[in-house]
Amino acid sequence: MANRYPNLHSAPSLLDLSGGWEESPRPQSSSSASTSSTSRSITPTQYAQSPMSSWTPQSTPTVKSPQPSHSSNPWFAYTAAKRSPSGGTPESRTPQYTSRSTTPVQAPQPLRPNNAIAGFNNSNYGVSSPEPIQRVFEYPTSSTPSQNRQNAYLLDLQSLERTVITKHMAQSFLHHYPSLLVRVGVSQESKNNAYNWACRNPFVALLFLMCEDVAAFPRASFYMLTDDQLPFQEEDLERIAAKPKKIVETQWRVMARKLPRNGQHFEFKKNERTPILSQGIVKDSESPGQVVDRVSWLGESESIVYVRKSYRELRPTQQESLVKQILSFNRFDHPNLAKILCSYAERSTVAFITMPAQCNLDDFLRPIQRIPDATTSRQLLSWVNDIIQAVAFIHSPPRKITHRSIRPQKILIYGSRVVLSVFGVGDELEDSPAKSHAADPSFVYAAPEVIRNQERKSTRLADAFSLGCVFLCMLAVLRGYSLDTFDNWRRKNGSGLSFHANMDLIRNDFFNRLRMNKDSTTAERHALKFVEDLMAEDPKKRWRVRDVAPRVQEWHDSRQVSKRRSLDGIDLEARNITVRTSSMQVNTSPWYDRTARRTFASVT
Repeated sequence: MANRYPNLHSAPSLLDLSGGWEESPRPQSSSSASTSSTSRSITPTQYAQSPMSSWTPQSTPTVKSPQPSHSSNPWFAYTAAKRSPSGGTPESRTPQYTSRSTTPVQAPQPLRPNNAIAGFNNSNYGVSSPEPIQRVFEYPTSSTPSQNRQNAYLLDLQSLERTVITKHMAQSFLHHYPSLLVRVGVSQESKNNAYNWACRNPFVALLFLMCEDVAAFPRASFYMLTDDQLPFQEEDLERIAAKPKKIVETQWRVMARKLPRNGQHFEFKKNERTPILSQGIVKDSESPGQVVDRVSWLGESESIVYVRKSYRELRPTQQESLVKQILSFNRFDHPNLAKILCSYAERSTVAFITMPAQCNLDDFLRPIQRIPDATTSRQLLSWVNDIIQAVAFIHSPPRKITHRSIRPQKILIYGSRVVLSVFGVGDELEDSPAKSHAADPSFVYAAPEVIRNQERKSTRLADAFSLGCVFLCMLAVLRGYSLDTFDNWRRKNGSGLSFHANMDLIRNDFFNRLRMNKDSTTAERHALKFVEDLMAEDPKKRWRVRDVAPRVQEWHDSRQVSKRRSLDGIDLEARNITVRTSSMQVNTSPWYDRTARRTFASVT
């Protein structure tokens, strides 16, 4: 068979005119056959071993197809003559049906399912045609993208519910206005005028948008409403807005401005509002025009509460004086003085904001009805040192500030820390009406010379007397006297509740009770000595706070040393401490001699 068709290399005839196919047997490979059927492509005979294949071909045989028969093909002689011109040998020419692919027949071939087309059927090769894939598209049932773009401003408005609206935020809504004006039926010319007005007045435009009154844009543009005219009255919006009352109630949202809590003072303009939300009154005002309430910041959780004290209906001179007092207090930096987070002036109101305290000293002491435990006793004695150091700080140069209102209600407690509340603010406003001493909350703790001389301006020695009264209340609670019992004891002579009216009774009776109490510790007796010197009725014999403070600090430090040593079984606070010298023994239980004014003996 191979000799009958020298110019055909095992390729089937694509057209059989006789109407039949004749498949000849595949010829055996030989040296001459492999030479005549060599592919033009160069394929190496050795392949690198691949982990994906387990065969290694040594040679690259030519893939040959079955040879068709020529006995029934009349065109064979004619085509053979065309392919073999005279003067040439057919064997020397390149076979036309030689496969240019050198892929070995042993190589695994992937099964590629092909779709059936005209003239080609996969069934002839034993491969079934796959089923056509049915693609099912499920479209979302939500609104279309155009509807989402139209309603996008609603999501932006929700983000402004609890935040301070800045000018940049108000301008971010400008790109929504053209489509919204078209939706409400505004003509093209009116729409252009309304949009230009909104660009010039972003806050008023946002206010109308928040009140769902975009249709009022053309009328607002015609009547020339501007941001500078905020706040509006209802009569200003009668012919413009559909709901004037709603706009008046909502306009503070676009008027609120930021108020940082960095201790600074801020002045708000007429068309600006504070980002403060009131959470209720803390207590009744002690003076007319003053309000103390709980507040929270706009944009923050309502559980974060601060305390605001407001002074309302102030004249310009009073407002200027009050701002100076606030700024003066802000310059103080002491761990036992309260901090003003910020202050502001808004129209005729001046207010300052502080952190809320758990309670004041009066609220802490009043529920105690018996001798407190050891932890509470140590805490109260420690607070004695903290309070006197804070008062000495404001009394010392260069400040030389007089508190004028020291009492338990003015001492605040934050956990285990005690601080003096804001003082000297609003006490002496210019042109403020005179207030009697009996109506003053600090009357109970006022010094005798202040009451006798009816002096409006008290001195720093008067602060020392008031501080001694506060310490005496703390020592009474430590010895089991409740504040109610102590108040009733001072009233029994009919002299009232004040300390200055009962000085003889306190000096001759109550001091002796505390001093002779067998349960009193050494630390309490030393603290009582401080109180006696601070509460001297004669101002000339009264100790100044800044002179007592160093000795109290040394007493406090020695208590801390005693506390650490008591952990090793040495109780130095339960008995008198003696210091031995080389020649004599000095008893240090009195801690200092008030006549010689010498300092405490050191504990070694």
